[in-house]
Amino acid sequence: MNLRLRVQPDAAGVARLLHRCQFDMMAMGALFADVDSYLHATYYSRSGTNYQCLNDPKLDGMIEAQRREPDPAKRRELVRQASRYINENAIGLALYSPFTHQAWQPYVKN
Repeated sequence: MNLRLRVQPDAAGVARLLHRCQFDMMAMGALFADVDSYLHATYYSRSGTNYQCLNDPKLDGMIEAQRREPDPAKRRELVRQASRYINENAIGLALYSPFTHQAWQPYVKN
């Protein structure tokens, strides 16, 4: 596998994101409240944050099924099935880069 990484200025990166489908992989720094919110937001075809422009009816069905399942154990297994499908089909090409913020002033000591 050969990768060609290109860092984009903020304005260009946002434009590519908003105009959708103009990249293959990106670093995301957001965590969601739970597994379902990440799964749905990132991989569901009709999600407003499906920036990869995925349109996979089989994966959509898996995401919908786990959302409908009230039993936590069964739902966990459905999420695992969707995760395996994403990994086996190389759908989830994303990097995670956590954002950190530090408040520090050189004159504050001890």
